[in-house]
Amino acid sequence: MGIKIKNGGKMVDYKELDKNIILWSLILFILAIIIGILSSKIGALISTFGTIGIIFWYLLIAFTSVYIIWSFLFWIVGLISIKARENYKFKLMVKSGTAIVFTIMVIFSMSMPICAGGNCGGRNTTPLKNANQLLRNQIDNPGAESCTDVVTFQKDISLVAQGITKDTGLDYSQVYFDNPEGIPNFDVSNHSVLKYTETSKKNVTMCIICDDGKTGLQEAAIQNGINTTIDSNIEGETLCLVYPKKAV
Repeated sequence: MGIKIKNGGKMVDYKELDKNIILWSLILFILAIIIGILSSKIGALISTFGTIGIIFWYLLIAFTSVYIIWSFLFWIVGLISIKARENYKFKLMVKSGTAIVFTIMVIFSMSMPICAGGNCGGRNTTPLKNANQLLRNQIDNPGAESCTDVVTFQKDISLVAQGITKDTGLDYSQVYFDNPEGIPNFDVSNHSVLKYTETSKKNVTMCIICDDGKTGLQEAAIQNGINTTIDSNIEGETLCLVYPKKAV
């Protein structure tokens, strides 16, 4: 029978409470593992629940794994110490406290890359913003290839000419999308839209070459080892080739 201690006018059975937490921790831990296995086999199933679902999955793993590990350690200690075995309140405080602290640490560690992706005061890793910034630089750097840092594409993210040329001084017709490396699941529509169609995330770098019209850009692409044919009518104006490249 568990130790019952009066707490705020109520009797708390710490042993029973601890047993319930262990039981639910085991159930939820197994559930989280199953979700993790399914996500790797079905193309990041968890990502379909969005950022909140991913965060919840990690927090579930963090709390339950720490609580289960502590429970096992206290069980070992209880085999050799009756006093330790019966001190249910102390064990509950240690297990829940460390599990909560570890979960908070996981939240903190996850917040840094999440903020990075959302530009929370740090470097952003969104394809559109990075490509837009690179395009501004490449306008004044004709003939040279330059690429962004690694950016992450998720399902149905698209780069559109109207979006990437915002505040660059270029007309959307002066951007030419292509996929010269043939990276799977990157579809190009009319060379004005680049869309990622896979369910799982994909890390790539976005590269840009700009030059004077179709002829100049075609020559610049060849000089940079890019195997593509520029199918555009623009001559005498800046034309920029925008394409994904496999991340190293």
